[in-house]
Amino acid sequence: MAPAMPAHVVVSASSFRVVLDDGTIGDEFGYFEPIEPVVAALTAVFGGEPVVTTYEGIPSVDYDWSGVSIGTDGPAQPPTSPEIIMHVTAAEVHGIGIETVDGIQVGDPVAVLEAANPSHRWQRGGAEELVIEVNSVPVTPDDNERTFSVELRSLPSDGPVTQFAAPMKNFE
Repeated sequence: MAPAMPAHVVVSASSFRVVLDDGTIGDEFGYFEPIEPVVAALTAVFGGEPVVTTYEGIPSVDYDWSGVSIGTDGPAQPPTSPEIIMHVTAAEVHGIGIETVDGIQVGDPVAVLEAANPSHRWQRGGAEELVIEVNSVPVTPDDNERTFSVELRSLPSDGPVTQFAAPMKNFE
């Protein structure tokens, strides 16, 4: 029997995991972990090297696999500043599906999601963008005011999910 292969990546507000084609969990990574092993794992999952962007004078680095990117502004500072932030702009990358823990993918309709979750609209680039927060988790067990969530975006606001990102803060 062939070994189980990556089938999809499931993104939550606290971590993301690689689910194999036999339904078992492969790797799981929290956003406060060092970014280098995560880059290596995603490179293996997607079967190709990312485009790497560095920024002069600051510790920020972005790794992009054309549909999924992870970035860092430097080492994590728990419990409020993760090392890794993930952005998703495609429903799949090199045959690997990308979805939230709730099964939401880029391209899904937003009306039901907006009605069931905290959301807001704002003007961006001359169009109205819809931002929806799903899968919110408290920063610490005793702090229910500050949360991390998966943030869905729809631009224009009446279109489908155009991207999502995690972990997104409701504080600064």
